[in-house]
Amino acid sequence: ALEGFGKEIQKNADLLKDKDQLARLKDFFNDRETTNQAAAILVGLPGTLGPDLLFEAASSAKKHPETSELADELLATKEVRTKASPALAVTLALEGASTCEDFKALLSRAKDEGDRRAVSPLFKLTKKRGCGDNKLGDCYECLRPLDKDKEAVNLGKALKAVLKRPAPKY
Repeated sequence: ALEGFGKEIQKNADLLKDKDQLARLKDFFNDRETTNQAAAILVGLPGTLGPDLLFEAASSAKKHPETSELADELLATKEVRTKASPALAVTLALEGASTCEDFKALLSRAKDEGDRRAVSPLFKLTKKRGCGDNKLGDCYECLRPLDKDKEAVNLGKALKAVLKRPAPKY
């Protein structure tokens, strides 16, 4: 059934505008027996739908842990990342950032392009404990001076902006 469904989608990706067809694809992706085939269809979709659906699946680890793990792996590939919307791209960049300077550089992008999917990675930057020998140090100390600079994009401005933009719903 998935094979025929996949061929139809390749011919006409607009079929996925129908919520029932989209739900069918998501069901195939969450079914252990068809996950890999459905993943190939998602990766091959034109536009931002494939990455968005993969992010949605990666975010629902409690329901389908194996599917979530596969979705995470696919989101890390260049093929999928190049199709990601600017909002998803900034969220993925925030999740993959590791240094304070990386986060500092991403705040402006988050403010301008991010949506609610960026709330979680931005919110973790608000925590002022967790680093150092006794785990009481601020891991993102370099971000704090931005709060005093009225011209800079700080964490508060970025969070406020992304909260105003809803994530796509499928």
